[in-house]
Amino acid sequence: LRGLVRNYVRYLDGDIDAVLVLLNEVDQIASPGAVAARVSARRSVPQADLPPGKEPAHRTWAWVLLILVLLGVVGWYAIDRGWIPDDWLIFDWLKALRS
Repeated sequence: LRGLVRNYVRYLDGDIDAVLVLLNEVDQIASPGAVAARVSARRSVPQADLPPGKEPAHRTWAWVLLILVLLGVVGWYAIDRGWIPDDWLIFDWLKALRS
């Protein structure tokens, strides 16, 4: 980490020694117990147990809902602009959208 920070500060033409002193102070503030708690919290995320390539069900439904809304908006716009012929509009309420 120190090497990465040193190279990045060197790239930005910054004060390397001052940044490394700040990094040491932050490292001393983070106790080993706090770091272990953060690591265990990351491991306890339920989505981490999913097999690769498998999304949670709520995400799948969100995508389906988003696609349906977008198709509805595009369909309404196409009907409103007159891009869809009248004989394709089999319901009266669809024909009323054109008005």
